[in-house]
Amino acid sequence: MSFSCGIVGLPNVGKSTIFNCLTKGSAEVSDYPFCTINPNAGAVRIPDARMEKLDALLKPEELIPARVEFIDIAGLVEGASHGEGLGNRFLAEIRRVDTVLHVVGCFRGEEAGPIEGMKVVNVELALSDMEAVERRLEKAEQMIKGSRGGSDEAAASPREERELLLKLKGGLEKGIPVRLQAQALENFPPELRTHFLTAKPVIVAANVGEKDIGRKIDELEDYGKAERVPVLYISALLESELLQLQCDEAGEFRSEMGLNESALDRLVTASLETLGLITFYTVVKEKVSAWTVRRGTLAPQAAGKIHSDMERSFIKAEIISFSDFEECGSVKQAREKGLVRIEGKAYSVQDGDIVYFHFRP
Repeated sequence: MSFSCGIVGLPNVGKSTIFNCLTKGSAEVSDYPFCTINPNAGAVRIPDARMEKLDALLKPEELIPARVEFIDIAGLVEGASHGEGLGNRFLAEIRRVDTVLHVVGCFRGEEAGPIEGMKVVNVELALSDMEAVERRLEKAEQMIKGSRGGSDEAAASPREERELLLKLKGGLEKGIPVRLQAQALENFPPELRTHFLTAKPVIVAANVGEKDIGRKIDELEDYGKAERVPVLYISALLESELLQLQCDEAGEFRSEMGLNESALDRLVTASLETLGLITFYTVVKEKVSAWTVRRGTLAPQAAGKIHSDMERSFIKAEIISFSDFEECGSVKQAREKGLVRIEGKAYSVQDGDIVYFHFRP
């Protein structure tokens, strides 16, 4: 699986309908609280025009696209951080996803605006992170006390962690998510991101009515800029209706509505950008595969995405850019034109690279 996206929000904002639109699934949809008790999950291929061109040029026997898993998580209520509603299950599910799609209902006539709804979820996530910070602070303090009588060097790491945790705690108390604090704090350990819910990358999905397609909501736009998160406008009702049409008919209808891409296309694009992911390709015999890695990943680590043995025994990589491959039409032509490059362990894989890894068997 390339990455996972957890769909969260208050009850009855359209999470399950959007999940069904993205996965063409059949999650239960209803107007009563906690309709989604057990999280629904569905994996779909990532839309990729380059993969389609590779398929047309190479005509492989097997085509393995990159995939994204969507998880429709139970609606959150106030007090979830203390186990209210399905809080414990909600927090456990969100902890394991790579990115969060925060769905908010944006229908005219509602008393509460979208920002108020998001605050409920954000506060519960922040409270959960506060508890996590307190637990880690207690462990750090115990390690510092246990090092007394020893060298200061032995206590350096716990002391540094304590200082970092105190800063995170102060930020959370001010309503600043760990995600934004991590961007400002120097030497923020990447492994700590998995411990805090507010460290997860976030995308806001505004569920709007058909009449409001194309209209931006000022308070959401301001929120997105302040929180540094993308805001997508999706009409769950419209998207669910389009699922009933043939692809060509759905495309024509979207164009008439001023929509150039499907909700899935727009969400995947936003997710890849938010997570900093790129896609590279491998061609092995009659199989073409797409792989996603973080931007800046070195060639040995990219090989490790395929198999850990390939990373350990990496020798070199032959690289063809997608544009060169498309122009040549084959590996043979690319070689004859000198467009196949040899790169070593220090090479950062680029988006669209077609890579042939060499490693010791």
